[in-house]
Amino acid sequence: MSWQRVWLGLWLLGLGLSYSNQFDLLSVLQPWFFAPTLPLLLWAIPQRRRWLSGLALFISLIWLWLYAERWLPQPKPIQTPNLRLLSWNVAGWNLNSADILRVIEQEQPDLIALQEVDVGLGKPLQTALASKYPYVEFRPASGAAQPADLALWSKWPFALIQPCAYWHCYRRAYRVQHPQQPLILVNVHIEHSPIRWLKFERQREEAAIEQMIADFSQTTEPLLLAGDFNTVEQQASYAVLKAVWGDSWRERGVGMGFSWPQRSWHPPLVRLDYIWYNAAIRPIQIETGVGVSDHRYLIGAFDF
Repeated sequence: MSWQRVWLGLWLLGLGLSYSNQFDLLSVLQPWFFAPTLPLLLWAIPQRRRWLSGLALFISLIWLWLYAERWLPQPKPIQTPNLRLLSWNVAGWNLNSADILRVIEQEQPDLIALQEVDVGLGKPLQTALASKYPYVEFRPASGAAQPADLALWSKWPFALIQPCAYWHCYRRAYRVQHPQQPLILVNVHIEHSPIRWLKFERQREEAAIEQMIADFSQTTEPLLLAGDFNTVEQQASYAVLKAVWGDSWRERGVGMGFSWPQRSWHPPLVRLDYIWYNAAIRPIQIETGVGVSDHRYLIGAFDF
């Protein structure tokens, strides 16, 4: 048996298993299983391998059906949106406040929702942002066992609502006094699920999402839920969220929106970071950006 047939068989097996939802580590990388299709097609056609060309073309059509529309250009905002929101997991090891300030200056958000903010990072940010973003809540760390801290900076006053212990709900929720009308912002960082036998133990993730839905699904005022949800589109938790709220990237993003892991030597592989919205708010534009972190940030523009 030639190595080409072994490679082809393993690829097709992996593609099939990625749809089975029996092996989470394969399912979360499902879009990447389509990557060999184009090189295979370009090789098979000159070699006159008809069956191989037909197979590659068939799989290419599946990719086009699933993902092609995501690459269509989105219209640019005609007027200034009511709200610009920056959401970013800045990485617990990151102490480069200058880079975060560079991103903030570049993107000019109205609200800044950060996840995994170390105390050593939070303090210089508070000092540098005090004049432009006078309203801030920084949930301080209480030791090495608590790595994922949340911070919010705002141009407008806000108040904490629906308080819930972080290690139970993995979020902080606020009512922000926007000049036009109040809105609710939920800053989220769900700790990643442990892996057992190529499957994720999702109880923690499912409980946190269930609590969010219980607390906010009936909200009629504008609502945004932003942050690192540690779930991908192929997982059941995504479908649960999508049944209640809109996924701003699917509405106004271009491309796959992959946000993690950000490395200099390879692109991000999965989308873990989201900005969800309810019916009282309308996404206008959303993009990813790069800074000193293992996550790309999201910058979204919204009207309500």
